[in-house]
Amino acid sequence: MISFGFTIGKILQGFGQSGKVLRGAAQPRTVGLFLIGFGATSVLMGASEYWQRAKELSAYQSVPIWRSRFIMAALTVVLSVFLFGAVAFKLL
Repeated sequence: MISFGFTIGKILQGFGQSGKVLRGAAQPRTVGLFLIGFGATSVLMGASEYWQRAKELSAYQSVPIWRSRFIMAALTVVLSVFLFGAVAFKLL
């Protein structure tokens, strides 16, 4: 979702700059921001769910919380927040 939002936003922005008018299309930045935010929120919710389940399971056995999947999810959320800010403030 995150990369799709960025790509769709850039494609629609390119159409707008070339003078082509897309009927009924929202602002490219708005579409991109929505998809980036939706993707980041999804990853954040998944990472939160993992964190909660790992804490519950640790009552029964040793479960490492900082596994590679969780670290990648955390990095994805951080990078998507930066991407969201860059698109929101027209830095990209």
